[in-house]
Amino acid sequence: MAREFVDTVTAYFPRVEEHFKRFGITGDVVAKAYYCEVFLEMLPCEKFHQVSKKAGIDVSQKFHLKRLEQRRQKEEQKVERAEQRRKEENVHIRRQIR
Repeated sequence: MAREFVDTVTAYFPRVEEHFKRFGITGDVVAKAYYCEVFLEMLPCEKFHQVSKKAGIDVSQKFHLKRLEQRRQKEEQKVERAEQRRKEENVHIRRQIR
């Protein structure tokens, strides 16, 4: 049964055979059948976020906004540390001048 399914999928989509080699799926007909099933499920997806959504992985806008905010905060902290170092260096230089 699994062999027939794999044969049918590879008849319509020959590139699946290349995928088997690329991902190291050899010999095991059940593993090939699982891959074919996932391949067929993902065919209608045009973009990666659609594949992720179909697989149940959260790629919502909220998640992206949270990451963006974390990056922004990290960048602000970096700038603040640099400014603090400059101020400390200026104080040190002024003390040396006096």
